[in-house]
Amino acid sequence: MSERTGTAKILVLIAAATLFAAGGVVCFLVILFRRHLPGWPISGAIAYTLISLLTVGIAMAITIRATTVRRAVLGGGGTLIGGTAVAVGTLLLLVT
Repeated sequence: MSERTGTAKILVLIAAATLFAAGGVVCFLVILFRRHLPGWPISGAIAYTLISLLTVGIAMAITIRATTVRRAVLGGGGTLIGGTAVAVGTLLLLVT
């Protein structure tokens, strides 16, 4: 493993931790303002959390096993972007 691969892995893992932390903030805000939101905000927050956890777990597994920079960034980072889009879409679908 080269230094570049290690750096790419660290950056993707930091992005995964940031996504996980941001998910906590989003869920806190949704639960805080649940009375002003139509639909099922609690179900949306739970779905968002579960999808984010699954996304972070898969991205970390792909990133840790990666042997090249391309695999780490495209595999792990792409998984994070795709999973985040699905999680936000699910949250918005259940809240509205």
